Order: sequence, then structure tokens, then C-alpha cells
Amino acid sequence: MATPLEVQQVWNVLIRVYSYYAKDKTPEDLADTLTLYQELLADVPGDVLKAIAKQHLRTSKYFPVPSELSQPAMALTQPTRESAMEAWGSVTDMFNRGEYYFYEGGICRAPTWANPITAKVVRCMGGYFELCKSTNLTADRARFIEAYDQLAQREHAEALLLPEVRELRTKLLAERIIAPLAKQLSGGNGHGS
Repeated sequence: MATPLEVQQVWNVLIRVYSYYAKDKTPEDLADTLTLYQELLADVPGDVLKAIAKQHLRTSKYFPVPSELSQPAMALTQPTRESAMEAWGSVTDMFNRGEYYFYEGGICRAPTWANPITAKVVRCMGGYFELCKSTNLTADRARFIEAYDQLAQREHAEALLLPEVRELRTKLLAERIIAPLAKQLSGGNGHGS
């Protein structure tokens, strides 16, 4: 992950190239903004941050806000997923090859997919065996693509979350769900009993 020094090195290059950015700012304002960039870009690998900053310099005439560096960095470091239609194609390829199931150690198993989103959508649609039995593949394709796109968007949004936001979400979920459940299990009903 990018160290504060690596972010500062990128910052210094950006300030030199986009000299207009610092003209009307006080040294304190620049220092505060640098600190914010260091916090917001800390989860980006240093070498990736440098490469993305160079790409930004090549393609934009404007000083980048943190998202203009973090989003391309995340896109670069996240696995490239197949499109929803390609994923549906991998499912129907199994149908077309007649690979409805196979036996492994005497147990009937459905085929598996390397793409976890594909696997999750198939599971959510009732499983591979149910899809094989379907008589309305047109509707199944539409629902599959819709669900796949939603899960892919959710995965992308999750990748963009800062680590401290993930931690906060976990803490809040624990407070809202686990704490009341633990209280209920321990016999407290929250009604002053």
C-alpha cells in the first residue's frame, strides 16, 4: 500500500505539472489537502498509484481529485470480470455440452465456475439442476443478466470502500444486529425486566 511518502512524491509531481492548482492556496491549505490525499490513497499500492498518476498526467489537463486516482487504480488491481452475457454463455455452454451433472465419489455434483459471481447467480436462481430443467431460457437469461450486473456493481462498490469504512460498517452491523441478538439470547428483552 502507498506510504505517506509515496503519496507525497506523486503529489509533488502533480503540483509541479499542474502549477495553477497551488497558486491561490496557502501552505497550510496545501498541507491539509496533501494529508487528505495520503489518507484517501493509502490503500492503493504505491507502484500502481505512480503509474495511474502518470496516466492521468498524460490524459488530463486538470489536477486530479482522489477518486480520479483511486478508481483507475482499483480497476487495475481488481480481476477483470466477464460481462453478464459472457457469464450466461458459460452456463449455456454447459447445457449445450450436456454437462448437466457429474459424479464424484458417488455424489452427484453440478459444474463449477471460476467466476464467483456466475456461481452465486446460478445458486440464487435455484441451482444448476433447476436451470437445466427450465423451459424458458429467454426469461432465465434476462434474470441472470440482471442479477449478475447487480452483483458485479456491488462487488465494484465494495472494492472502492476505504478499509476504515469497511471496519465502521462491521462495527455498526455488530451494534445493530449482534448486540440485540446477544441480549435476547441472554434473557434480556429490553423492556426493563
